[in-house]
Amino acid sequence: MNYKKQRLLIVDDELGWCEVIKSVLQENGFDVDSESQAENTLHAINSSSPDAILLDVLFGDTNKGKDLFRKIKREYPQLTVIMLTHTLIGEDFRLEDYPGCAFAYAKNQLTSGMDEAYEGFAEKIRRAIKNSKATDESFARDFKFIVGKTGAMKSVCRQILNVATTNATILITGESGVGKGVIARTIKEKSERNSKKLLTKSCTDFPNENLLISELFGHEKGAYTGADSCHEGIFEEAIGGTVFIDEIGDATPETQGRLLRVLEEKTIRRMKGKKDIAVDIRILTATNKNLEELIKLGKFREDLFHRLSQYKIQLPSLRERKEDLPELLAYFIRKLNREDKKNILVETKKGERDCLRQDVIDLLTSYDWPGNIREFENSVRTAMINAGDSNILLTNYFDINIARKRDSTLFDVEELVNEVFEGKWHGEETWNSFVRTYTSKEWQKEFFERCIKRLKKNKKKKNLTYHDIAELFGINENNMRQRIHVLGINWKEMKKL
Repeated sequence: MNYKKQRLLIVDDELGWCEVIKSVLQENGFDVDSESQAENTLHAINSSSPDAILLDVLFGDTNKGKDLFRKIKREYPQLTVIMLTHTLIGEDFRLEDYPGCAFAYAKNQLTSGMDEAYEGFAEKIRRAIKNSKATDESFARDFKFIVGKTGAMKSVCRQILNVATTNATILITGESGVGKGVIARTIKEKSERNSKKLLTKSCTDFPNENLLISELFGHEKGAYTGADSCHEGIFEEAIGGTVFIDEIGDATPETQGRLLRVLEEKTIRRMKGKKDIAVDIRILTATNKNLEELIKLGKFREDLFHRLSQYKIQLPSLRERKEDLPELLAYFIRKLNREDKKNILVETKKGERDCLRQDVIDLLTSYDWPGNIREFENSVRTAMINAGDSNILLTNYFDINIARKRDSTLFDVEELVNEVFEGKWHGEETWNSFVRTYTSKEWQKEFFERCIKRLKKNKKKKNLTYHDIAELFGINENNMRQRIHVLGINWKEMKKL
């Protein structure tokens, strides 16, 4: 297969090894430069404009790779960086210390002299460069979920493309309903294990520990009451493929210990089993809990956390990507039209009439969707059912609980005041969202008056300033001054209370 020549820069102080790999990569269709001095790397990048960097971790006995990686990513955030290390697991290298690394490769994998190893390495480099240059159009084509316009989801896509072809253990985090299972399936589909099985279990799906351990690791006959025959767990069943363990934060202590052994030794032992079973699997996990906090509370093993999070992917909540709601709405209308045999219209081709009403979009963006994508899909389905024979969605077709959120008089004022002082409504963007969501001036006036009273009490100041209240919200002082004036708040009286 013919490829357009791409330029690589190898940064490595092992000159002999460097020359061998340089020659091999040139034979595989790359233009290759090299730099042996770590401190000259940024200058070399500027001079050669490479498509990718092959960066060694150790220079002599010193780990210069970590700091150098960060400098490269700070100056050239889109540049493909591949880490070279003597071993993928050890004190000198942890993949989670290199966020945005395309992949890591152990040098001893390239010392066999086998053409297949070199060709495989070259192909991984080409794929990594292609992934780093992915466009919005290619995201829309390559991913089955809605990427949308937000930078957070585009970053997730790039992370998936970078990590899918590695064998790194991945921890997917995010609130309930954001689509962690979808991301796990996508990683598997884009991995080199795509033709093998993906088996999924959730740590919350089993009423007791024995059943969970049995489902994961298997059991021998008589292992526990009711175990009338031998059972093969998903780690055995998925050999060669991928295992996805959801809600890992709810794993019991014994489950955690057994899982750590799988990651460290690549073997399992069934409950009451007497022999170890080798398992070649890739493990993906997900949680909506803060594992670092669970570690502090003694509820989650720190050594397991580091093993699980060789690479972490954080999914944004739906309230953090509201500009994607029109695309999501159109996506779910099409999906549910097929599933429920409906005929609701969505936006048509450019230049033709738009069938998604703006008042519907406004309604959907006025709500924060605590249940995220799962709640959003359910609400769209409800609206489509309520539409009956109509082929256009109207606001009154949507769940009444969502529609009520538009009436800001129904909100608990004190609850929102608490959120402000917790920092949840801080900054110009959230301020604008706040004003759009809570439209009643009477409600806003009461809300601001309560904020001012609490702030004065907290600061213990005789007189508050506009700067004080603006700082609380993280917005421009003039904007705050104008809002207080528009609402008819007697500032002189309020600041003296």
